[in-house]
Amino acid sequence: TLNDITVDCSFEVGPQKWKAGTKDDNWYKDVNSSEFVFTVITVNLSATLLEPQGQSFLKGIDNIEIIGTVKDDCGYVSGANVKFIIPQTNYECVATDLGNGTYVCTIPASVHSDWSTGWYDIKMKVTKQYYNGTEILKTNAFFLATKPQFTTAPIILSQQGGNTGGWGETWTFQIYVKDEDYNQVNVSLYINLSTDWELIDSTLISATPTPQLVEFSGHSFNCEHIGTRDVKFVAVDELNYSSTSSIGQMNIEKDDVIITFVSPYSFTLAREGNDNATLTIRVSDADRAVYISANTSYYITYDGTNYLFAGSNVSNENGYSYLTFDPDCNYRVGIQSWKAGTENNGCYKDNLAEIPGAKITLIGQLKNKLNYPYFNQSIPVGDIVNFNISILTDCLNDGLQNETNVSIEIFGPEVYERCEPVEGLG
Repeated sequence: TLNDITVDCSFEVGPQKWKAGTKDDNWYKDVNSSEFVFTVITVNLSATLLEPQGQSFLKGIDNIEIIGTVKDDCGYVSGANVKFIIPQTNYECVATDLGNGTYVCTIPASVHSDWSTGWYDIKMKVTKQYYNGTEILKTNAFFLATKPQFTTAPIILSQQGGNTGGWGETWTFQIYVKDEDYNQVNVSLYINLSTDWELIDSTLISATPTPQLVEFSGHSFNCEHIGTRDVKFVAVDELNYSSTSSIGQMNIEKDDVIITFVSPYSFTLAREGNDNATLTIRVSDADRAVYISANTSYYITYDGTNYLFAGSNVSNENGYSYLTFDPDCNYRVGIQSWKAGTENNGCYKDNLAEIPGAKITLIGQLKNKLNYPYFNQSIPVGDIVNFNISILTDCLNDGLQNETNVSIEIFGPEVYERCEPVEGLG
């Protein structure tokens, strides 16, 4: 009789055989008994779900790898039948035995592409011959998520409307965002204003499957940003999934300007001498509603119709620009118009403004020249004298003046005479 045989981990679980007999006895032959069967049993199998442990996966994009282990009282157990079951969908994933007590199974992305977003449980069901099976349930084992999505391209609106406007205008940027798993989503606006993307603004929204408008307004820029600039939005949800919108473009141009004529702006000037007038305008940035310092130019008609550049200046910090105009022989007599405004500025558009009342009346000076009789010429009494006079002006390029009213008066020692009629020779 042999008692107290310890069945330890050196025995495999399941049916085992035993026999007994004599051996190496001086008086008896070696002989064995018949074989007898006994069954080794153990505690219930122990299952552990290693992965996933509350991770998130993108619906229809990420494969979901499930990893579990099986043990008994002697260690890891291979050769078991393991299934991973998703209770919410009744999907069963038959695990692969890695031979070391570890069991793995992958749910392909194509399988869960039509599942709802949200939390999912995993049931791990283990069976093996001669073992008491087991099953465990891991609640909220993984979260099936979606990326936040932009449902429109960036919408870019300058103050004047559309994606073109001055750098000083107030700009608005819009886009529509949704997230099927109802996450908190951070939406950020980026603009490439030089050589790299710059964060301009951001906000946090409670996203839903219904697209909602995200708007960033009240933004303006600097003169150095003039040009075509790229715009994009980036959305990042609380699970750190992100999406980037398509690229939009904004055309930042020079600011518009307003020219105001400062009274008086109508003058009468003598072309001869130093008679002059100060032409004054005031310049403001129409997009920012502030007075500005800018390059200004002045133009005055020389023949009542065609303009001639008269001079330039820079408006002061209060927007005032002045030009002293002293007419010369480039300008004909009569009523001339003048205009003025911004020109050749890097930050502001050209705007040469004119108003109906901005007039300059130029007065010329007539001059006469006695061609005959000559100075100190002696004329016999009784001779007929034909006086010849040329009418000129203060400017030689005006030439002889034909349409003039001329009177000739003769003053002698004792007599005064008018020579009439005076005829023009053309």
